[in-house]
Amino acid sequence: MGQEFEDIQLQEILLKGRKEIPFLDFENEIMVEIHKEYDRKRSILKNIKLSWFFFIIGMISGITLVSFLPLIYESTEEASSNITLLSILIIANCLIILLFAEKLIKFSFFKK
Repeated sequence: MGQEFEDIQLQEILLKGRKEIPFLDFENEIMVEIHKEYDRKRSILKNIKLSWFFFIIGMISGITLVSFLPLIYESTEEASSNITLLSILIIANCLIILLFAEKLIKFSFFKK
């Protein structure tokens, strides 16, 4: 009799501590959300890698283009006006490289 009474009391205590799940497929929805978050983080990492790749390709092609422009302009007679245009292109190229490099570094290494 004493053992049965303790079993009933234990069952009552366990029933009081029982939590109800808000809806039946709660676990499945939580797992789906976890997988979505994981896929989102992988997608961001993939996009950052692609950004670095295209940034380096663009930087190399921009530097190459700006480096070969003086060779093209040396063959023409209008060298003074072309030097001004060349200077503007070099400055613009450097600014674009600095702006995009700063953003890429911030996104790549200083994640929140």
